[in-house]
Amino acid sequence: MQPVQLGHIAAGEGPTLVAVHGGLLSGRLTFGPVLADWAQRFRVLACDRRGFEHSPGPGGSIAEQARDLEAFIDAHAGGHAHVLGFSFGGVVALTALQLERRLFASLTVVEAPAVTLCGRDPDALDLRMHLAALYDRAIDGGGAHMARDFFAYTDPRALGRIEALLAADDAGIHVVPDELRVWRTPLSPVGLAGVDAPVLAVSGARSPAAMHRIGEHVARVSGGRHHVQPAAGHAAHLVGRPFRDVVCAHVADAEADRSLRDPVALEPPDPAWAHRFEHERAAVADVLGDTAVEIAHIGSTAVPRLVAKPVIDLMVGVADRGATRPVAERLRAAGYARRAGDETDEHRFALRRADGRRLAHAHVVVHGGGWWHDHIAFRDMLRADADLRRRYGEHKRALADRHRGDREAYTDAKGGFVAAALHGRRTRR
Repeated sequence: MQPVQLGHIAAGEGPTLVAVHGGLLSGRLTFGPVLADWAQRFRVLACDRRGFEHSPGPGGSIAEQARDLEAFIDAHAGGHAHVLGFSFGGVVALTALQLERRLFASLTVVEAPAVTLCGRDPDALDLRMHLAALYDRAIDGGGAHMARDFFAYTDPRALGRIEALLAADDAGIHVVPDELRVWRTPLSPVGLAGVDAPVLAVSGARSPAAMHRIGEHVARVSGGRHHVQPAAGHAAHLVGRPFRDVVCAHVADAEADRSLRDPVALEPPDPAWAHRFEHERAAVADVLGDTAVEIAHIGSTAVPRLVAKPVIDLMVGVADRGATRPVAERLRAAGYARRAGDETDEHRFALRRADGRRLAHAHVVVHGGGWWHDHIAFRDMLRADADLRRRYGEHKRALADRHRGDREAYTDAKGGFVAAALHGRRTRR
């Protein structure tokens, strides 16, 4: 069977996050309450699975829906995306990861009933039997009975919301009986072993033991991580910013793992770099609050009329050395990942990357300290001295040609020019 062309809604800019809904609700209704919030950090594509809102039906098997998702990522996300799957959508996403790993930059799975990954685990077997019983009742009495029973089992606090959907005869109710046949998926521990896309399994703290055990198994077989979201039930993604920050950090880490292969490529000066800094500064300030004394624009993108790598450098000034590590860690909620080997107590480094390119670096340093003063001074010298700016631009071009495939060597090689310029400034005083 040919893949179905899935409809979707889109919002935001940043790393591409393809969101796959569960049963009962379409992508719009599942992710609508948090879409504007997520769009501050991601380019969100919330697709509709077969039989829901913008996508043709009827529903298909888990394997067929996995192929639909693969075709969607190829068509709308350039063949490579971060994916988030909720509930039955998580089973679809895990199956797609097993079938076509190249499409996944990372995967976040929220409360997926992936019972086939759990072997003879007693809690997972209990859920499997419960789902089998629900399937039998759904065949006889329809999806509405199943929906009530399922949420009474997984998240009783959500029953009021479910009743409202049932009263409105939501289209997803009619797809539900087929959704319950999750044990017929080709998903297996062997198929997920050794996947190179980072996997995060999320369980709601209020969810039953079976969902927690499944999250643990998903993380173990995929080499990923299990996170229990406080104050959450089955719809753990609806707790708002705390959940968004967890996904942001996961996506940032996945992007940072690929950063060492980024080439050195200089571009002509672009007035848009100043606007990009303001965007990055606002996102970082939103996460850090008053723990950042000042956030400054440094590096070549902060100097008009100078060639630069199109990566925004922010310098985050904090009160003392003891604050550099916790502040750098908090930046993960804004999409910045720390890299081992790039840090000292005086200077913590983090980077933000999306869809195959670096977007920004964050340097966390003591406000008013030596690192802060030197970088502000060199920036201001370049802004004021046209001859120094010209010579530095020529030096950068020569180094970029020599070290195009080695960013670390390129950065180290620039150090001599910067040190000499700063020394000359001090001598002239």
